[in-house]
Amino acid sequence: MGDLADDFERWFRQQNADVFRPGDTPRVWIALAVAYLRFSDENSNPRSLDQQLLNVLNHARREGVFVTWHYVLADAAVSGTLACRHGYMIAKSIVERRDGFGVPWFLIDDFSHLSRNTIESLRHGELAEATGVHVVGASDGYDSATPQPRFCFLFSA
Repeated sequence: MGDLADDFERWFRQQNADVFRPGDTPRVWIALAVAYLRFSDENSNPRSLDQQLLNVLNHARREGVFVTWHYVLADAAVSGTLACRHGYMIAKSIVERRDGFGVPWFLIDDFSHLSRNTIESLRHGELAEATGVHVVGASDGYDSATPQPRFCFLFSA
């Protein structure tokens, strides 16, 4: 367990997650996903990072997508109004990868954890469109594959 924590700290500090390569492991999933979690304070959404992760992983299992430890990113005690959140930037970089190891799913607990900055919400929407990534909120039913996303990205702040 200590090795996983050390790896996470290294990725977080370097702002770069290692590429997940499944190797010879039989694939029982349809796609890989990145999970992004954020907890700013008790006055916002009260779900802890653990609760958010559980929601995201349960949703991923139902959808048949796999979230490897390499692609679980989080920010704690950081406002969603800031775009320069370490975990968020790493999650976006995984989606943006052009080396064949980018992921087609971006899972969040609910849309409000993605960003509270209108410009960053629009940038994330553009990223989702440009990469074809499927952004899904595990708890609130947000789904970028439905007609609702443009409205949410415009009015999320």
